[in-house]
Amino acid sequence: MGTIGSINISLEIFGSLISFIIILCLAISENRHTRLNRLYLRVVICNIAVMLCDALAIALKGGMDPVNYYGVRIANFCAFCLDYVIVALFADYLEAFIATKTKPSPRPFRIVRAICATGILLVVISQWNHMYYRIDENNMYVRGDWFWLSQAVGLLCAAVYLCVIFRYRKHMKKKEFYLFLLYIMAPGIAAVVQTWIYGIALLYIATTLFVLGVYIVIQSDQTRLLKEKELELAESRIDIMLSQIQPHFLYNSLTAIRELCMRDPEEAWEAIGTFSSYLRGNIDSLTQERMILFRKELEHVKAYLSLEEKRLGEKLRVVFRIEAEDFMLPALTLQPVVENAVRYGIEGRKNGGTVTIETFRKEDGVHIVVTDDGPGFEPGKPKQDGRGHVGLANVGGRLASVCGGSLEIKSGPGAGTGVTIIVPQGGLFK
Repeated sequence: MGTIGSINISLEIFGSLISFIIILCLAISENRHTRLNRLYLRVVICNIAVMLCDALAIALKGGMDPVNYYGVRIANFCAFCLDYVIVALFADYLEAFIATKTKPSPRPFRIVRAICATGILLVVISQWNHMYYRIDENNMYVRGDWFWLSQAVGLLCAAVYLCVIFRYRKHMKKKEFYLFLLYIMAPGIAAVVQTWIYGIALLYIATTLFVLGVYIVIQSDQTRLLKEKELELAESRIDIMLSQIQPHFLYNSLTAIRELCMRDPEEAWEAIGTFSSYLRGNIDSLTQERMILFRKELEHVKAYLSLEEKRLGEKLRVVFRIEAEDFMLPALTLQPVVENAVRYGIEGRKNGGTVTIETFRKEDGVHIVVTDDGPGFEPGKPKQDGRGHVGLANVGGRLASVCGGSLEIKSGPGAGTGVTIIVPQGGLFK
């Protein structure tokens, strides 16, 4: 192994150690479970993997025993592929980062992922036609005539990223904008240099410096913002709970139970248990800071609907179409939406109506759809019914803050109302 090889291995091991320290810091941080942190962690882990693969390829080259022979081939192949994987993972991180400030267009990020997939395919093809590199009879790495194309693929992704950060620069702080600009420019310059000069592995060191910069500039800032949002979320949980447990609901529920005591004591006994579960669920939600299982939220909703069915009788009809339930969401997400459907869509109608709750998966995550066949309304027009409507606004805000989700409302006079809650794939668990 020559001097250049020893320098490269030293730099890549040093870069791996820095990245590993960042992982440890993230593991003990309070906001390690946020979606942005999870995506950032994937980038850091991939950065470690690509540097170790490249270091292993350098250390094993030249040896003719089976370990060196196959190790060089596998390590080089993995290093080339992981180059594109880390670029694609950064697309996920950048998209999620911009989503914390505004709604980004998914098109450029899809383009980057498609380019990276093409790049990996070309690496696979190169194992037969040696367009990028070959391993000679001495088990040494030798660049192919089309090596420049492997770097051009990365530069093409960098060009897309450049367009993205300039498009959304008004939504970024100056230090964030310059940091992302550095990520694009430094590896880009390193890739160009490595195309024409075969020597020190500048590309991976440039990526490591960016990873370190992100941790110092962005992730630490996210921790501060998270603490501020925790206070806001605590206040919004109280607002939601108070908007649900309104005096008229308590009065109506207790009146219905009182009537059952005279008519059907056994059913009244069950209703009291349901009412107790409903109140306990609301109080528990006040102290719930992390996301909860959808099944638990659904149980809370069913307790609420059971009480309303006892009060409204046949006027309230409920339909469940639950296709997806193995996911998590912020507490008190579904409940306020269902209550709005009952109060504003069903309660005031002479013949009542139907509330439908359904869940299903799509590419952007799990969709929870709550519809009613009530009178509907114009979403952008203030309601003149004298009642508060803080529930939906708080749900949308908490979805965006906690898991990057969203809430969409479709309604119109005489057309009923449909509310769609979208929980991104980050809220799923296997």
